[in-house]
Amino acid sequence: MNYKKLIAGGFVAVALMGGLAACGKKNPSAHAVYNCEGGVTLDVVFTGGQEVEIAVRDKAYKLGRVEYESGAKYEGGPISFISMGVSAKFTEKGRSIQCRRD
Repeated sequence: MNYKKLIAGGFVAVALMGGLAACGKKNPSAHAVYNCEGGVTLDVVFTGGQEVEIAVRDKAYKLGRVEYESGAKYEGGPISFISMGVSAKFTEKGRSIQCRRD
């Protein structure tokens, strides 16, 4: 019996199983940058579809997804973010600005 081939075959099998396992995992988050009116930039991380984390100016917000007729809407207190394709609307304390994803 050729032990070198057996050992090499075992390494290949382990590598393939690891690769297949990795293919089944979905990316839990996605990142996007939005340029908005007034020179405001939103750094947005979509975490699993139910939340977003938004960094704007020197603040950071974590918003939960809520029911919405079209697009995706996230809210947290006086903050909301509505994503519609490459466009978005960010509302902070009653003031809304239009944004566009890079």
